[in-house]
Amino acid sequence: MNAWSGAWSTTLRPVALLLFLLLQTVLVDTGSLAGAVALAATAAAGSALALCSLLAARSAPAVPPTRVRTA
Repeated sequence: MNAWSGAWSTTLRPVALLLFLLLQTVLVDTGSLAGAVALAATAAAGSALALCSLLAARSAPAVPPTRVRTA
């Protein structure tokens, strides 16, 4: 695990979640229910896309390295 992924999991992920929940609360409190629903749907679609791409990357067969012949 590199330094960026460690920083993301320990610091930025909780901050991003807190900002997302705060934005949802502000949108619902101001009466913009459509905006809150759109934001939640976008987040759900992004999470599903990330999960699908992770599973697809894990299930792809490894390609053996090839030698490149030069003239």
